[in-house]
Amino acid sequence: MIIEFNDYSPLDRPAIPFPVGGLSFLMAVISGYFLLIIRSDKVVAVFKPGTMIIFLFFYVIGLGIHSLYVSGLSLPRFIQLIFPVMSLVILTFPVRREDRLVIFKFYVIGLLIVISSHFLSLVLTADNIMSVDDRSEFSLVFGLILYQALVSYPGVLSLAFFLSLAVLYRQLSVLPLVKGRSFTVMISLMVFILGFLGLSSGRKAFLAEFLTGFLIILMMAFFYGLVYRKTSLRSLMSLFLFVVFSFFGAFIYLTNGMSGRSVGLIESGNVDSGRLSILKNAFDFFYNNLDIFMFGTGGSGSPGMHNFFLDQIYRIGIFATFFCYFVFAYLIRRFYKKNNIYLSIGFSKSMYILILGSCVLWQSMVNSSISQPYYLINALVTVSFVLFVVFSKDQLYVSRMHNH
Repeated sequence: MIIEFNDYSPLDRPAIPFPVGGLSFLMAVISGYFLLIIRSDKVVAVFKPGTMIIFLFFYVIGLGIHSLYVSGLSLPRFIQLIFPVMSLVILTFPVRREDRLVIFKFYVIGLLIVISSHFLSLVLTADNIMSVDDRSEFSLVFGLILYQALVSYPGVLSLAFFLSLAVLYRQLSVLPLVKGRSFTVMISLMVFILGFLGLSSGRKAFLAEFLTGFLIILMMAFFYGLVYRKTSLRSLMSLFLFVVFSFFGAFIYLTNGMSGRSVGLIESGNVDSGRLSILKNAFDFFYNNLDIFMFGTGGSGSPGMHNFFLDQIYRIGIFATFFCYFVFAYLIRRFYKKNNIYLSIGFSKSMYILILGSCVLWQSMVNSSISQPYYLINALVTVSFVLFVVFSKDQLYVSRMHNH
């Protein structure tokens, strides 16, 4: 948020904007590796510092030779290509559950400040709070432009919404994550604000993510009852409240100006904004250009396929793309095994990981958000919190509960 709306010009903007949260992420990584060297019992990393350097050397050199010299990819695009793996391989996480919870609380407080500022800006500056203009009102925070306000930002709102929903679910359970009603009230407020901001954005991707999450929760709840044939009254009440408020939100959304953009696209028959035609043209292009499909054609500009996976295949080819995702999956598995050291509420954790995964998939299919530092960092953070904080349990406390 550094450019005033009246001073904005597409020709006068940062070439490669980097989020403030990225600097925080970098500081966290540096401090984490400093702790890893002097106090290895405090943090967990994917690799030890020496192993990490060797891994990155071979990964960057190997992929760089193919991408830069065989495919002809530009250097900025190559940096963007390796950013997801670089972010994951240098990620560290605290060992102690108490430390994880402290970091999580600070994240929640910071997130609440950001979304409350945006919400307050809309309340005070929008002509009609129930029919926010996506470009001249939603994209601003007190006159300052939000970078990628209509692309990556709604995707981050979606991730934060389901993270907050997971925390609220945990707060309403027998074993709350944080004791005290004030934290529960704060999380409830976050769920409301994030839902409102997401719907106000007018983005179809947010609607698709919300509907997918809604269906996953209903199907997983049905599956749990069918398999285990038991559930708690608290869980049933949480599910009931979720369904009621979801339908209430859908009613409010459909009966006022918030849904104007989506309804207009449906009435005009342009629901997909031409995405299906773009995808068809992309598949036809690859079919007629198998050399590009195999090895890529590099370049510095965007191929315009509006799909992160297809864009990546266009730039570096199918083999290098597969290699990137194979390495990324390997690092995720390694990071999970090293950090999954506490008891967890497994079924609920799996459900929300599936939801967050669907959000990332939707964003990758209709945008290229996963290649943007702002979205990727928040995706890594929210998934890590769900995996290792929100649904982890204090083993000593659980033992006492069973003894009683």
